[in-house]
Amino acid sequence: MGTFVTVTVDDDDAARATEQIDLAFDAMKTWCTEASEWEPASALSRIAAAPLNHAVPVSQRLFWLLNLAEQVWRESSGAFDPSWLPLKALWPIRGQSEPPAADAVASALAEVGLQAMRLVGGRYPTVTKSHAGLRIGLGGIAKGAAVDLACEALEGAGATRFLVDAGGDIRGGTDGAGWLVAIRDAQGSNLHSLLQLQRGAVATSGSYEAGFEHRGRRYHHLLDPRTGYPVPRLGGVTVIAASCALADALATACFVLGPTAARDLLRHHPCSAALWLEADGTETASDGWPIANDPIKLPPADGFC
Repeated sequence: MGTFVTVTVDDDDAARATEQIDLAFDAMKTWCTEASEWEPASALSRIAAAPLNHAVPVSQRLFWLLNLAEQVWRESSGAFDPSWLPLKALWPIRGQSEPPAADAVASALAEVGLQAMRLVGGRYPTVTKSHAGLRIGLGGIAKGAAVDLACEALEGAGATRFLVDAGGDIRGGTDGAGWLVAIRDAQGSNLHSLLQLQRGAVATSGSYEAGFEHRGRRYHHLLDPRTGYPVPRLGGVTVIAASCALADALATACFVLGPTAARDLLRHHPCSAALWLEADGTETASDGWPIANDPIKLPPADGFC
């Protein structure tokens, strides 16, 4: 998935903890081969290569994630769009020194739109595309799903106190005191505040991970799939949610939308909340977000949703 992953298990028995950690990584490795946009044999690659109106079989868990991605796409009016890969090719960011030509962006935008994906559930779920150029990239949600799968593996192996972190997509479990999770400031270089994570997940999207300057403007890796260009906003947004997959997708959408427009999106997910930290120093919290700089404690899974 192009990121670093850390699995932490707190257990008096080191051998048991190591075994549980291995199971968590095994679950994520299996998922990577299934949801990768680079692996030629993955389901996403088969969808990209399939002819129009050809039903491509997918696993139940990938079908579930595509359903969730489609839901957030619809609720965010396209601010989160997993069909953004044609745009991604124009914005490598690392090593890039100027934006792509406007006509190239317009051409790529014509290939973007999740309405071309049709999901059919059942015992053997399938994905069908109605646009030849449809390509699905789950970079905005697959890491979160990997964290969820790792946590399920840990719980299934009997772990009671653990933390999984995939490039800032974090989910914890504990039978005691919560884990302290740091939120970066708007520049991504210092600590802004701490979350006390007991059960639940947190994900952050920030413009500080990668970018370049061109004619006085900062271009970064977080694109608005509706315009084809990086979001003009600089800073970051952190989202808490019941699952890491949902937190991951909502963080991307909330960064693109901004605090005002994202309020409607978050109303669809009453168990979630967001905190925006803008580069100009502005801080905006959604309904349900605790007071900034105070440690917060997420409710336990029972009753959280």
